[in-house]
Amino acid sequence: MNEMKKKQRTKHKKVDLNNLFVNTPEQDIPESLRKSVFLDAKKDPAFKRLFGDARLVCNFLNAVLHLDGSDQIQKVEILDKDVALVQASDEIFSVDVRARNGKKQYFDIEIQGRGHGAFFDRAVLYAGIVAAEAHSEALRDYDKAKKNLGKTARYKMPHIICIWICNFPKKKSKESYREEWALYRKSDIGNKKAIPVSDVIKYIFIKLPRVEACKKTIHPEEFAWYDLIANSERHREIPDTASEFIRDAYERLRVRRTPKEILERQVRDMIPSAMIDDLIDEAVNEERHNQAKKMLDYGFSTKKIAIITGIPLNEVRKMKTSH
Repeated sequence: MNEMKKKQRTKHKKVDLNNLFVNTPEQDIPESLRKSVFLDAKKDPAFKRLFGDARLVCNFLNAVLHLDGSDQIQKVEILDKDVALVQASDEIFSVDVRARNGKKQYFDIEIQGRGHGAFFDRAVLYAGIVAAEAHSEALRDYDKAKKNLGKTARYKMPHIICIWICNFPKKKSKESYREEWALYRKSDIGNKKAIPVSDVIKYIFIKLPRVEACKKTIHPEEFAWYDLIANSERHREIPDTASEFIRDAYERLRVRRTPKEILERQVRDMIPSAMIDDLIDEAVNEERHNQAKKMLDYGFSTKKIAIITGIPLNEVRKMKTSH
C-alpha cells in the first residue's frame, strides 16, 4: 500500500520546466523564434527561466548589490513565486523571481517592460506582499524551533530587497541607470549623510535603456548581466568575454534547448500589449454584435438592444435593416 501511494505521488509530481533542458525538434519551435538563437530575457517566460538557476541568481545578486569577498551571497533558495495577498479575498499574486539566502534575506527580482501610472504603487504593493510572506515564514521557522518569542520580538522583520529591471525610460533621458529607495525621515530631506530609519525593505530600480550610456561607471560583471537581459535576443553567439556565469545564463536562454511549453508562452508574451488590447476589444465587440443579432431574432426593440449591449442605436437600426 505504501509503495502504491509513493507511485501516485511520483506520478503527480510537478515538473519545473525552467530547469528542464531538451533538444527541441525544429517543428516544435514556433515560427517567430526559428531564426533566433537566444530568447528575449526581457519577456517574462525567458526571464523566469533565466533565473530558475540558484547559482545564476547568486551571481546576479552579488553583481547588482556590489558585494565582494566575504560579503558575497554564497547560496540562495528559490522560493514559490505565488504569494498570497493578506486579505479576506486571499488573492494570489505571482512575482517573477523570489529567493532567500542563509541570512534570511529575501529577494524579489522583477522585469518590467513598460511604465504606467501605477508602476511605483505596484512596486510598493509587491514589496509589502513579499515582506508579509517572509514574516509569516520566519514565524513558522521560530515555531518549528520551539522558540518562545516575546510580543515585540514577533514583529521583527526579515530584510527584503526588491530589484526591478525596467525597460524604460527612453534612451534620451539623462537619468542614472540606477535608483534606490529606502525609508527616511522627512526632516532628513536634503541631508546627504542621512541614513534610513529602517532597512527592512530596500528597492533598487535598474533602467536598462540608460545602461549603455553609463557603462563606464558600472562594474563589468554587473554590466554583463544588464547587457544580457537587454540584448540577449540580438546575439547570435555568446560573447567571447563572458564569464562562466554569463555563459551559463546564455545557455539557459538558447531557443533549441528550451521546452516547447516555454517557447509557446514566450511567443504569446511577444505580442505587444496594445495589440492584445485591440484583440480583446475586437472579441468583445464581436460578441456584443452576435448578442444583438440574437436579440433581433427574438423580437427585442432596437432601443432595448442598444441599452443592453452598449451598441449605438443607429448602428442597431442598420443591423436590423440588413438582418
